[in-house]
Amino acid sequence: MNGVEEQNGSDTVLVVSLGSIRFATRPRKTARELARSLRVRYLALQSAGRVGRVDRAGTFESDGVAVHQVRVRPRRASGTAASKIANIFLAYLPAFVRLFWIALRTPAEVVIVTNPALALIALTHRWRYGSRVMIDIAERPGLVTATDSLASVFSKFEPFSLRALARRGAIATVAVPSDANRLREWGFGAVIPLRNAPLSSWRAPYADPVEAHELRCVVIGSIFRGRAYEILIQALAICSARGARIKLEIVGPGEQSYLAELQELTRRSGAGDVITWREAVDSDRVSKTYMDAHVGIVLYEPDDPGNDGLSNKILECVSSGRPVLAGDLPENRAFVTENEVGWLTSVTAEAIADALMHIHENADIEEMSRRCRNLGNTSLTWESDFSRVRDALALTHNITGANND
Repeated sequence: MNGVEEQNGSDTVLVVSLGSIRFATRPRKTARELARSLRVRYLALQSAGRVGRVDRAGTFESDGVAVHQVRVRPRRASGTAASKIANIFLAYLPAFVRLFWIALRTPAEVVIVTNPALALIALTHRWRYGSRVMIDIAERPGLVTATDSLASVFSKFEPFSLRALARRGAIATVAVPSDANRLREWGFGAVIPLRNAPLSSWRAPYADPVEAHELRCVVIGSIFRGRAYEILIQALAICSARGARIKLEIVGPGEQSYLAELQELTRRSGAGDVITWREAVDSDRVSKTYMDAHVGIVLYEPDDPGNDGLSNKILECVSSGRPVLAGDLPENRAFVTENEVGWLTSVTAEAIADALMHIHENADIEEMSRRCRNLGNTSLTWESDFSRVRDALALTHNITGANND
């Protein structure tokens, strides 16, 4: 491959993402699902996000998708104003300019952008090639408030960029169905709910939970503030003090300084014997990691307005075949209660401890696990929801060059 800029032909679909194909869940699933029948190019930064995970730069192929990832200079990890400014001008801005020019030299019939910060790329691509535009909204628009997140800077401008896309006929997909009304108010004529469910091929073969005298719980995902880790550690300490046989494995990447704080809190609280810390696992091992446990735990602190969406971690856990203990937020409540796939809790140490002890003493984990997997087998997959996107983009019959050779 001679690089994206030197293309002789036209790709059918160009997916532009801030996150690399290895770590950006929704963009990766979008690209791979479309690549089953179309020519797809995935253009992204090699590194973005609060935990600073870095993927390879350059051009390569991944599961039938042609990938080009732009190099990003190492960034400063702290959330201070000086670090944000340095990251913008020294790391992200040069990489974004490069991303922009590569996208502008890549013909495609459809361009899909996965963040409102990429609206300028979508609008310019449409102006040059007449491409059809889709924007995927994974988080509540305009509500990223975390002080250590660069996305909180761009979040303030999201309403303006989204309105600009809407005026040019862009299609929007939303992870949280209740966001659809806001986008329609901003001018979008077509808004499609697209849950962050996993691909069918992502799930490991099903296995019943292993019988044990202890309840084995797992948390999987990036570790940063706002995800209630401090509260969960205190809850496990309470369970341990009460003599409950409950253990927790925490799996995921995070800033070393924050991980050290959490591990020190684990030791001080007396939960060191019941909490195990584990580095991040590759995407294709996440499903098996859920099934090695009895229950998945997904918690977000409710005071952050951007935390009230339905987490992909809930969907991944349930689709794999394990019930979930989730924070009692509106979207979580609707999904968990409607499908009877887990339990809800207030995000306090006492409430979480009480919920875990109730699960250990009363729940039929095997029966609930089978119910969860059955939901995954029938409807809780990315393919099931994504068929509506194909129809909206006319990707089934009307786009030419659909053979991915």
